[in-house]
Amino acid sequence: MAAPVVVTLTDQEAYAAAQLGCKRNIRSVYRGGRHRAGWVGPAWNNAVLGAMAEAAVRKHFGLALDPNHVDVYTNQPDVPVFGGLEVRWSGQSRLIIRPEDKPGAYLLVTGDAPEFALWGVGMQADAVVKPLVVLAAGRPGVHVLQANELQPVNDWAAAQEGTGVIE
Repeated sequence: MAAPVVVTLTDQEAYAAAQLGCKRNIRSVYRGGRHRAGWVGPAWNNAVLGAMAEAAVRKHFGLALDPNHVDVYTNQPDVPVFGGLEVRWSGQSRLIIRPEDKPGAYLLVTGDAPEFALWGVGMQADAVVKPLVVLAAGRPGVHVLQANELQPVNDWAAAQEGTGVIE
């Protein structure tokens, strides 16, 4: 398994991403939103770390964080490179793909501010052929790709050359 790419956010980058994560969570709470994977409890940590992971991936690809990218789960990809890249932050080195996730590329990111590890890219099509796994009681089953099953992020990007940045 290849070592992950480590991206270090500056304090200003982490602050901007934390604000974006808070905006996303507040918007969800006040719209009566429920966590789409059945999570019950405060989602602040996941919202902030998810936004920081997205900032790290954008930094890796030379893109600035978009402070207006608040409405997630839309038709817009998390990172507009090579046809779109979805970012998944996790506290563990496994990429979770839900049965309802849209087709495309998903990047596993772990870590905490200021350092984030970009493990690799898994395709939704490769994940959905794997059996569903229930990771916690009362939550829906998911497809899981381990870090060693992912294509290293720079190898994936090199294979996408010519498909362009869509920003």
